[in-house]
Amino acid sequence: GEFKTIKGKKYAFRNDGRMINGLKFIKEGTNDFEDVIADDDDNHSFDNEDDFLAQASTYFEGEGYKCYYFGGGDDGAMRTNKTTVEIDGENHNFYFEKSGSKKGAGVTGEKDDKLYQSGMLLKADSDDKYVVVDKTTKYTTNAAGEKVLDYVTYNKLDDAKEFMAQDDVLESNTPVDADGKIDLGNNNKKKAEDISEAYTIRYKAYASSDMTTHEYFLVNTSGKVIDNRGKNKDGSDYYYVTDNSGKITNIYVED
Repeated sequence: GEFKTIKGKKYAFRNDGRMINGLKFIKEGTNDFEDVIADDDDNHSFDNEDDFLAQASTYFEGEGYKCYYFGGGDDGAMRTNKTTVEIDGENHNFYFEKSGSKKGAGVTGEKDDKLYQSGMLLKADSDDKYVVVDKTTKYTTNAAGEKVLDYVTYNKLDDAKEFMAQDDVLESNTPVDADGKIDLGNNNKKKAEDISEAYTIRYKAYASSDMTTHEYFLVNTSGKVIDNRGKNKDGSDYYYVTDNSGKITNIYVED
């Protein structure tokens, strides 16, 4: 149950001495680690992209597990930096820590203007073109009654409708003005007859005492976070309008 460096390469071994290979979630313990979960686990399987992200964001991250990759069954050596991992027959881009105490652990957070959950790059499929990523920050209260950061997770939302259905996203139908036009954001107005759906997006204001907060990011097919002003049409014909900071302010569909 520990990591070992052999001839300059880092490996992991189970308690019975078996070398670990492939993609695994490992929970660190008193020595090096105390638990290893494979992709076919009965309770927390992650043998496809959707299950990987769901399990990583709802279970593994909160329970202290980190994702590691020990190759595709060839030599068992821990991989670091940018790596391609095959999951359910598809290649996915991962980023694993290159150095430090967490060397080899999948990155959760932002790296080079891209977002990762447990090492997996969060990007839109080619058919979707754009997808919204929900950054969820969890806090707990310590023994002294102080609010402290517990963990942060990132998860892709299915589409514009799921984004607007989030509890802290306060969408409303955009009204038609006296000239028969709809303000679509960024000083862009179009005739109402040319628009089939139009929504103005606002967000819940969080108090300092809130124990869970959310932020939303729009990413493209390369995983790059859209952090400037523009309009971005997804594969379902929804336009996401973003302000100068990349915050989604309007969503609409042309007729």
